[in-house]
Amino acid sequence: MYVHVESMKTAFLERNFSDSSGNLYEGTVSDFRPKWRGTLQKKTNEEEADWSDIDAVVAALQDPSPAGLEALADIIDIDRFLTFWATEVLIGHWDGYAGNRNNFYVYREPDAPFVFIPWGADQVFTSIDGPFDDFVSPPSVTAHGAIAHRLYRDDAMRAAYVARLKQLLDTVWNEEELLGFADEMAEVVQQHSLVKRRADAASDADRVREFIRGRRAAILADLDPEPAAWPWPLASADICWPEIGAFDLLFETTWGSSESENPLGEGTVEFNNYQLGGKEQGFGLAGAIAGFEEDDGRTNKNRASVSIISLGKDFAIDVLTVSLPIGWVESGTNLAIDMNAVSGYRLSLPSPDSPPNQFNLIAKGGIEFSEASTESGAKISGRFYGTLFSFGGGEDTVADDDAEAGAAIGLVINEVAAQGDPLDWFELYNASDESINLADFVMADDLTDEDKRTPFPDGMVIEAGEFLQVELDKDGWPGFALGRDEELGIWTVDGTLVAQIDWEKGQADEGTSWARMPDITGDFQTVDTPTPGAPNEIPTAIVEQTARVPEAFQLHGNWPNPFNASTVIAFDVVYDVLGRRVRTLYGGETLTAGHYRTSWNGRDDEGRSAASGVYLYQLSGGTDFTAAGRMALIR
Repeated sequence: MYVHVESMKTAFLERNFSDSSGNLYEGTVSDFRPKWRGTLQKKTNEEEADWSDIDAVVAALQDPSPAGLEALADIIDIDRFLTFWATEVLIGHWDGYAGNRNNFYVYREPDAPFVFIPWGADQVFTSIDGPFDDFVSPPSVTAHGAIAHRLYRDDAMRAAYVARLKQLLDTVWNEEELLGFADEMAEVVQQHSLVKRRADAASDADRVREFIRGRRAAILADLDPEPAAWPWPLASADICWPEIGAFDLLFETTWGSSESENPLGEGTVEFNNYQLGGKEQGFGLAGAIAGFEEDDGRTNKNRASVSIISLGKDFAIDVLTVSLPIGWVESGTNLAIDMNAVSGYRLSLPSPDSPPNQFNLIAKGGIEFSEASTESGAKISGRFYGTLFSFGGGEDTVADDDAEAGAAIGLVINEVAAQGDPLDWFELYNASDESINLADFVMADDLTDEDKRTPFPDGMVIEAGEFLQVELDKDGWPGFALGRDEELGIWTVDGTLVAQIDWEKGQADEGTSWARMPDITGDFQTVDTPTPGAPNEIPTAIVEQTARVPEAFQLHGNWPNPFNASTVIAFDVVYDVLGRRVRTLYGGETLTAGHYRTSWNGRDDEGRSAASGVYLYQLSGGTDFTAAGRMALIR
């Protein structure tokens, strides 16, 4: 399910402000403090290296005198900030500016004060107390952000905040209307959620209703006889993100190649080095693209981006990107990545079309253009280098020796049935190029108690690229059993952790399994049809059906993707269907309703091998339905 929200673009500024030419900044774990200034990302006027308005806020907050407060009022619209702040607290938005220095925009019209704009309000209608503190916030206030912290420590400003909070309770906090809206949304969720998720959704809706009913009393009680204190200092101003690696490469491509259907086939890339967690990376294929930056699916012609897309041997996709003002794309330009005008990041995707499972910042680096122009087809070449830092995602830390050991061995926990019939079981996959003898490993259903570790039986071997179902016979595995809320770990005999997973009650109950989706590389999710010893099924889009007949045409994608030898494509058929691709796999055969799979071995109708590249596949049902997918073939 999705909620559509309006992006912070020029159209939004034009509709809500009299002048849309001012400075817009986005705050993501950001604040107005000397060491944090670079965390505020400029979203307009990026080509102008002018941060004087942000510096003015920082300077005012550094002055503890009344003059500092007056200076703050000159650069921040305090009245509107009080409403913004009180609203965050009222709705329990702990992951906003006041609660976590996160999820906010600030906009300043020319010669006017900053106005705060809310964003990312997805952690709401819950306790205002965030999970990252070592104390419990009072119900009526949170003041982690430097501006909120400064204002709440001033008697007059604290009184103004309390008055605004009470005003919102009197004017906008209408329990009857809010409960009615909650009921409407709960009904929508029940209609469209998976059957197995509806009980959880109903429980969460009750939580929201309880919050609405009790919020007024909780706040007023906390304000009586006087407002709650906020004695805690601001968090440390030092930002310390773990360093996870570094890279240095040479690239050549053309302007506009970012629109290519086959980015891996664009340009050339030469890695001088690329290390993650102290390990040199190797890629089977790499391409370079350049063009206008894409922001929320829209082309931003004020900014340019250069991306290096690499394909690992395990089909994982690695993307290194630098973003910069369009006017700086010129031959001979050397630019430092300052996390302001010039920013960089890394994305890692475990498989094509999967959400990124790692996001890292690039800093201490830069881009040097040997040749560059924004003319269509112009040559773009140079050097791209930097240090990678973990930031809100990613597992490739320098000290993560266990994860590196697991990746090197290639042993993957792929599926678990904690309430198996008749036996509990788990499935392993060998992602390496050699057989793995499990006699060299131990396992346990407890990640912390070494005494519970149990050896695998002698002679249990997984061949390269094969699956193995391990059934847990209580006689053969004394003291070992899987439960509804459990964990599973595998170690080498010398104690190095190779693989681990954990699951909660309801995720691996009777008749289901806890399985990776997509197979081998994806995240775990509950699967209604376990597949022990075989690839995990690609989940269908069917919520409710009778006799396993799909309710609509559905193309489920292919796996693996990219592929080398062959790939499997799954689809649902409601009426007669004719599926056609590069090669005709169903040449007019009439299919009855049901779920189907077919495979393509990378050859055309004449039996000739298709070249490496990106291919489209299409499912057509008469004139009423067409669905298409995209896959990469690697030779």
